[in-house]
Amino acid sequence: MSVISEKISVKKPVIPEQTNVPLDARTVCDSVADFPNIELPYLGMIIFTKSDGKYWKITELKEKQIGFISVADAQIAKYEEFGGSGGDGDFVTQDEFDTAIGDINSILDEINGEEV
Repeated sequence: MSVISEKISVKKPVIPEQTNVPLDARTVCDSVADFPNIELPYLGMIIFTKSDGKYWKITELKEKQIGFISVADAQIAKYEEFGGSGGDGDFVTQDEFDTAIGDINSILDEINGEEV
């Protein structure tokens, strides 16, 4: 495991001077089409896209040509929706959740010998 030894240390909280700006400008962009332009991405990075209101997790990086130099791990290669229920990225609605909890409680009642 490598440890990042260079860092910026602050003794007080960091507070933006205007509203609705992230502390790390790379974490918000217009759409996934902007991902190739994000500078110095990292694995596990979470990015919010304004166009669809979704969060994305960076899962793989690739080499990027910068001028005459080829730089390893300098561009996003793969990403996945972050915070969805998996598969096609759909979320569970409150009604679906309530129904599932009711079903689980009924099964537990039957297991415990209680009337449903």
